[in-house]
Amino acid sequence: MVFEKAQWIWLKHPASDVNEYADFTAAFPARTDGKTTLRICSKSDYACFLNGRFIGFNQFPDFPDRKVYDEYDISGYLVKGENLLAVLALSKNYDTSSHIKNGKGIIFEIESGGEIILASDAHVSSRLSATYRSGPVPLVTGQLGMSFAYDFNGTDGWTETGRGEGFTESVVSDRKGNFVPRPIKRLDVSEKIPFRDVGGGLYDAGRECVGYLFFEVESDAEKELTLSYGEHIVDGGVRRKIHARDFSVRFRLKKGRNIFRAYFLRFGLRYIQLDRTDITVKEMGIYGARYPVEHVPYAGNGIPREIYDTAVYTLECCMHEHYEDCPWREQAQYTMDSRTQMLCGYYAFGETEMAAGALRTMAHRLTAQGVFPITSPSATQLSIPSFSLIYPLLLREYYEFSKDASVLEDVYENTKSVIEHYISARIDGLLPSLAEWNFFEWENGLDNASEISVQRYNEKLFSLPVNAFFINALENFAFVSEALKKDGEAYRLLAEETRRKAHDVFLGKNGLFYTYSENGLKSNLSEYSQVFALYARIAEKNERNRLLYELTHENELVPLTVSSYIFKYEVLFSEGGYEDYIAMDVSEKWGYMLKRGATTFWETIKGEADFEGAGSLCHGWSAVPVYVAWKLQGGKG
Repeated sequence: MVFEKAQWIWLKHPASDVNEYADFTAAFPARTDGKTTLRICSKSDYACFLNGRFIGFNQFPDFPDRKVYDEYDISGYLVKGENLLAVLALSKNYDTSSHIKNGKGIIFEIESGGEIILASDAHVSSRLSATYRSGPVPLVTGQLGMSFAYDFNGTDGWTETGRGEGFTESVVSDRKGNFVPRPIKRLDVSEKIPFRDVGGGLYDAGRECVGYLFFEVESDAEKELTLSYGEHIVDGGVRRKIHARDFSVRFRLKKGRNIFRAYFLRFGLRYIQLDRTDITVKEMGIYGARYPVEHVPYAGNGIPREIYDTAVYTLECCMHEHYEDCPWREQAQYTMDSRTQMLCGYYAFGETEMAAGALRTMAHRLTAQGVFPITSPSATQLSIPSFSLIYPLLLREYYEFSKDASVLEDVYENTKSVIEHYISARIDGLLPSLAEWNFFEWENGLDNASEISVQRYNEKLFSLPVNAFFINALENFAFVSEALKKDGEAYRLLAEETRRKAHDVFLGKNGLFYTYSENGLKSNLSEYSQVFALYARIAEKNERNRLLYELTHENELVPLTVSSYIFKYEVLFSEGGYEDYIAMDVSEKWGYMLKRGATTFWETIKGEADFEGAGSLCHGWSAVPVYVAWKLQGGKG
């Protein structure tokens, strides 16, 4: 049992309820022969050092009732006699899109030769960080949380000496609960990526990248420095403030040499902007953050190689502790986005460990309504029906690629609970508009954005997309059940019943399928709904050709966006005979981005201009060409 002798500890004299940084030091004698192991876990985040040398960082995003610990072999860092463990810890104690408020604390132990030689307790020395500002600071975004402010005047070498002003004993901060080891590999942050000085305080990496800030600057006096970062520039500089978002961090430089390395806030960016040029910049850049994967050799030629390689790089920029929608603006794990990332990742990397960790995280917590939250891990009550209903497909594809049933077993009961919730919500054989955010994609009549803030139940309003996802969820959950030797036939029968009902409700006299039906009145003709009428086999055999023609020719329907092209291409591959069209379509749409300077693929075809200047230029759901490339080559799927 881990942490049997250790305790959660924190500052004896805290300064703030939220966003508090603390320094911890503990000396211990150690042998230099044999293996010595450090285990560590934080309520929010940590960075640890041994005898002044950096060991590791990056708390895995977890849940209050299932805390994840890291384990390090520190044998090579030990010296004879007394050794010093130093830990810089952050306790956010507020909710974000990937963090659940759960108090303050750090817990650690060191084991050598089967004996615990150091365990965190009240005797560990601690202090409020002398460099990081604790307490509320501006948000980067609501999804990411707070920025940081750092004062170089507080640097005193405490990680090397264990000494500094303000250290006292700690206090026990919480009771111990359930601990589990990190379910995936730790990040590789060994690559130092320098940024090129292009003048006027602007620095350019040359392409989109993801990582942790470092710099070395010299100043002739104490000075305030604001460092902004972003994916695009406007009027010659980084677009720092976009509505309520603020992509910047702040420093107070001391006179002389200032060396900094970040451990807590990860940047997704191409550019760095300094607000002053009266300092000497020796180095500026990031330590690249990469989840360790190997690339499956790809020798196909179905799509241009540059498109394939850029899509793979987009995937890599959007997977760290878990899958991320985008590394710049949110770094949040959405079930729908993750489906594309998982599927493409199976082909590109041949790796399923990341997917297994994500699937367990997604299913661990349900909202008060009994469905999956919009992001995980998070405390939000906001949910999207299609994002919950696609989850059984993620399980099916994971099993088909990995043959590992253990994940299915672990998440089965919560998944079944979600499915049963939606089954019980039917009216006249269909799912109505539930009190959730009925989002489909970012297009006219399909985003229902007002429901982000207020979710209303409407028993008279029905949508084809939600019921299409419901049909597929039932069939995929039947598959999952049968993979676990459970009966799934009732779910298949219900899927067929729902399919027939949806056909009668949403099919128009024009041979196309409408998105909505309210009190018998149909509305909104979109490519999205034609795709899902095909995807869920709501359209009957004699009706499919009309829909396929519309989707592969110019039409007057509300257009499909990048986020949903994966489903369109799946339908066309399933129908057969559309391979040339798919290859051409990918080359045209993703080639459009490359021609406009993309180094990763965008959130939408509008690029940074979308969402009133907040469009992401690196988005996981845009890695679709990876799937297309392998399917054109005859890949598994």
